Amino acid sequence: MTKRKWLLKALRLILIFAVLLFLGYKQGQFFGYSFGPTDKQSVSGIPAATLTEIQEWFPNAYSFSESDIGILNVYDRSSQRVGYILSSKPYSDSIIGYAGSVHFIMGVTTDHILKGIKLTEHNESPGYISFIDNEGFFKKFQDKSIKHIVSTPIDAVSGATLTCDAITEAAKKRLAKHLDIVFEQQAKGAKKKTGNILTLVVVVFALLSFFFRYFRRYRLVLLILSIAILGFYQGTFISMFLLQGWTYAGVPFVNQWLLSAVVVISIILPLILNKSFYCNYLCPYGAAQELVGKINKKRKNVPFRHTPFMKYLRESIFILLIISVISGLNIDLTNVEPFTAFVFKSASYIAIVLALVFLMLSVFFNKPWCYYFCPTGQLLAFFRVSKKR
Repeated sequence: MTKRKWLLKALRLILIFAVLLFLGYKQGQFFGYSFGPTDKQSVSGIPAATLTEIQEWFPNAYSFSESDIGILNVYDRSSQRVGYILSSKPYSDSIIGYAGSVHFIMGVTTDHILKGIKLTEHNESPGYISFIDNEGFFKKFQDKSIKHIVSTPIDAVSGATLTCDAITEAAKKRLAKHLDIVFEQQAKGAKKKTGNILTLVVVVFALLSFFFRYFRRYRLVLLILSIAILGFYQGTFISMFLLQGWTYAGVPFVNQWLLSAVVVISIILPLILNKSFYCNYLCPYGAAQELVGKINKKRKNVPFRHTPFMKYLRESIFILLIISVISGLNIDLTNVEPFTAFVFKSASYIAIVLALVFLMLSVFFNKPWCYYFCPTGQLLAFFRVSKKR
């Protein structure tokens, strides 16, 4: 590449970093670094709760006070302690769900029974949280002894595994500390191990196809594997929602090492080699469009694709989304991209309809979502300098 292209890339990187830094500053957190205390919980992790909230767990609660060990003591009218309110912090700070840390408070009785969990701060999709609640995930903790919760595996809800696992791990660690018992990290289940192995196989296959022309003859196999494993089985994909959450909480290199590696590779390869990797070789929804498109070998070009409107449509959508996030509009980013439709049990109707519409359009046009609408694809395109379509 020429010096001019390298300079253009450097300027784009500076611009992207500046925008991310501004977003993080507004949120109060940037890649895990906190700019100051939030308005929901203090720096020390003391849980912020109202008496009304506490009475949901302790109906006879009359008052509460902060203790010297970082919890709230709950008292009845006769000043007898009836329970405690515990914060998941600081244990939940370093545990990343799908799109960031999930913080919550817990009500615990004096005889060490967990009354319930209430989320306080998180960057997860409201749809995911509503979904796991409706599926009875939080009831798995309710009215259980601390010893039982700490020592017993708690199954995640299929379709929101990362979120459930983050809540479970933080709850177990905090409750174990409260009772001063040993918490032993439980081994990953067979399904999670199998999923990681299969995902790694797909990623390696995609890298081989990216670097070596020989493997591209098996592209149909790669498309099917990407859809089946990364899409439906794992729900592993890069999205604006995911990247927004990581901008605030940091990249989860430990508990999501494989997805983190995919994101890093998807940025580095275009940056160095000036070629798209993720969009062309790994994205399960891009693969779905390409596979559906094979139904019609006489596909047409998107109408008016050479006009300024179509050329800059994807860039415009991306910029509008960034502006909306900066301005503080409460937009659920899982509803503006079709990727979550793979996890259809927890996906919104908007995401499912969006996915189906563009799959149908793919029969007639070449990957219309990827080339003209996808904001994640536009973000990744900033890391390479290429000719206009």
